[in-house]
Amino acid sequence: MPNLICISDSHLGFRHRLKTQRLKDYARCFTEAVEKGRLLDPGVFLFGGDLFHHVSPDPKSVAVVFKTLMTLADEYPVVVLVGNHEIAGHLGTSLSPVAGLLHENIHVLTTENPHAVIAVGGEKVGFHGFQFIRGRKTAEEALLKITQELPKADKHILAIHQAVEGYLSPFELSARALQEAASNYDLIVIGHVHKHQPIKEVDSTPSYYIGSTERTSFSEHLNPAGFLAFDLSDLKKKPKHTPVSAASMRSIKMKLGRLKPDEINKKIDEAIEENNNCSLLSIDAEADVDGDYMSVRRNWEETYPNFTILDVRITPPTKETTEFTFEQSEINEDTVRQYLKKTKLDADKELAELTIELYNKHARP
Repeated sequence: MPNLICISDSHLGFRHRLKTQRLKDYARCFTEAVEKGRLLDPGVFLFGGDLFHHVSPDPKSVAVVFKTLMTLADEYPVVVLVGNHEIAGHLGTSLSPVAGLLHENIHVLTTENPHAVIAVGGEKVGFHGFQFIRGRKTAEEALLKITQELPKADKHILAIHQAVEGYLSPFELSARALQEAASNYDLIVIGHVHKHQPIKEVDSTPSYYIGSTERTSFSEHLNPAGFLAFDLSDLKKKPKHTPVSAASMRSIKMKLGRLKPDEINKKIDEAIEENNNCSLLSIDAEADVDGDYMSVRRNWEETYPNFTILDVRITPPTKETTEFTFEQSEINEDTVRQYLKKTKLDADKELAELTIELYNKHARP
């Protein structure tokens, strides 16, 4: 029995920090995932949503995605989900559903067409899902509806692009709603969360977030980029995660204490040089500047042009908060006039009189 290749959240067209190189990174990782998936005895390719980062991506990114999907569809069935980044309003402004019109072997799952039963390895495998839906009530109703209307198949796979309770906030699907539907499926695969991981709250059916092929923010610097392959003959078996060569990314936090501007600059220089072998670097340095803050360097990217993104932020230490207590006091017209006088707003007589008028009209007890 061949494998189900799941690739998600490739975000082609994302110009991360306005860098053209990042457009190339997202396209490269997507293409690499597909090429590596071809080597794993694929039976079906499933794309878990957010193929594109925008509803109107650049022409090169569109060409890469559609050419790849059509080429794959000549050899394998292809299932496509529509992610949150690909939707503005309803599906009329999304490019991804167009993929279903390009080739008869491409199946785009939406609330209008939520089921695709595909012959794979001598079995009928049902893929069921819908486009990303905003709002918990609507998303959970859509899940219940498609679960109640499952067509006949040897295996059933739920494929959606949604936030599940406990993994993102706000979420569109509660853990309970997913658990109640899970027993009707042999496998659940979900896009949206960029870290591949099992969804442990569902114990009746193997359930996974697919993960992304390339990181979209420094908060994801520890996430391994890649895709999942499932053995269609035994969906309970742990999937194989295959990494792709995402752009190297690091995020560093430093507490420098009280230093002179030149000393701060030196510390930052040392940190950058120690991490000179990555292309995306973020440094958050907490420092108490002993001197002129304007003497702390700002043109780090100009000094180190070898980085695709070099983001250095220097902030003052967080001060301990003082607990305040407030006494309730009565507000009346005299209080308003005192405030206007203390803030010198009463110098503008027209403004002062309008303030008093509005207070008496709308706020006076």
